[in-house]
Amino acid sequence: MAAYSAGDPRLPPACAVDDAPVSAVVSIYGPTDLTWGYANPVRPDVVQGPHVLELYLGGPPSAIPDAYRLASPVAWVDRPLPRTLLIHGTGDRLVSVENARRLARVLRDAGRPVEVLEIPLADHGFDHHAGGVADQLAQHAILRFLAPGAAERCINICACS
Repeated sequence: MAAYSAGDPRLPPACAVDDAPVSAVVSIYGPTDLTWGYANPVRPDVVQGPHVLELYLGGPPSAIPDAYRLASPVAWVDRPLPRTLLIHGTGDRLVSVENARRLARVLRDAGRPVEVLEIPLADHGFDHHAGGVADQLAQHAILRFLAPGAAERCINICACS
């Protein structure tokens, strides 16, 4: 949200920094449409998703729709946005992979640059298993996305040593 809302006074920075645009966004298993997420919690709902959203935003979407809209990246595609990489595990039981799919769809429909990496069976927090297959896939995608050629250079260096 910080990257998508840069410069908008409705969501100022939480600390004393410039509210300047960024050149790229990498989202790892991020919630992207909080109204949809409220109505469609992951089952089993181990974190009581709708209740947590009410605590976070101050009520249900029916009472404060603007708060949910402002906190949802899918609502910000009508403005210039940085290129975006969405990484999400299909086995995520806290934030449904449908979040990445929904954001990718609206970004593409709006002509915004987006790439998606869905990692089969990976759960929420897959990157905490350092060196695991999902973590390696995510690292490779991030290197390639942020610095074209960086992933290949890393592979070449590792293969040569």
